[in-house]
Amino acid sequence: MKRVFLILLCMLLTAALLTSCGKAAPTAITIASDGILLRGAGDTTDLSARITAEGAAHAALVFQSSDPAVVDVNDAGVLTAKANGSATVTVSAAADKDVFASVDVLVFDYTGVYTAQKYIDAMGCDIRVRLSLEADGTFSYYRYPMVVALDGGGQMPPLSDSGSFTISGSKVAFTAQTLGEYTLDLHLADGAATMEGKVPTGGAPTQMQLMQNTAADGSENGTYSGTGETERGEQLSLALTLTDGAYTLTANADVVSKGSFTFAADGVEFAADEGASFSAMYDASRAVVEGTAVPIDAQGLPGVAVTLTKEGQ
Repeated sequence: MKRVFLILLCMLLTAALLTSCGKAAPTAITIASDGILLRGAGDTTDLSARITAEGAAHAALVFQSSDPAVVDVNDAGVLTAKANGSATVTVSAAADKDVFASVDVLVFDYTGVYTAQKYIDAMGCDIRVRLSLEADGTFSYYRYPMVVALDGGGQMPPLSDSGSFTISGSKVAFTAQTLGEYTLDLHLADGAATMEGKVPTGGAPTQMQLMQNTAADGSENGTYSGTGETERGEQLSLALTLTDGAYTLTANADVVSKGSFTFAADGVEFAADEGASFSAMYDASRAVVEGTAVPIDAQGLPGVAVTLTKEGQ
């Protein structure tokens, strides 16, 4: 009987100890994250894996989202994205709500094309770059060809690079094959995403803000045509066909560039799978595409100034 009593007593003491641990209040709660980024509705992440409850490792915790319509959190600390936007998730001790920590959560699709253009006094020209972030953690980089106005300058060919990226909070860390490592800050304001920081350009890194482009919606579909003139006075007939995010550019019926395109504010970014990439302005009526360096061959230099009008307008 004594042995049975001792066993029961040990079981009761163990249960009491576990219960007291679950109700104990930690001295502090920390979250090992500067912020959390989820791509879209349905994405999940386990917040509990990033939490440390100091002084009571097994303390019971309470999770709460400031906007469950954007980010929901269950009792186990698993976050589930519901819709684009931002919310704050708070983790508090069940035994003492004054012991807590919070983390900001952003929900939006950060993948896609980001572009920027900036005039550099020291070079006497514009630098235009494009970064494309893919869902698998890879990216491509493109710096458009430039014409440096300073003595000793001249035409600079385009620069292409690629690699992988990781995201921690609002920081995007890039590891490129040619340009090495660099980090940009990711922001979301009024539904628009930007990346900001020192961007490599093939020379000295340049402080730039890249804006996330928008996708085609189909209303731009059609063929845009016009004429141009080379530096030698040669007349060219150009045609640009847009079809559901894909394009083909011909000069005198020869294909000089083809690939995909996205909209950047009042412009269009043409990313070539074959030939030369380029950018152009696009009017509000989506009837005119106008560029100052539209490629006339696969190299993209020197290019011509041309106005292309949508056929049937």
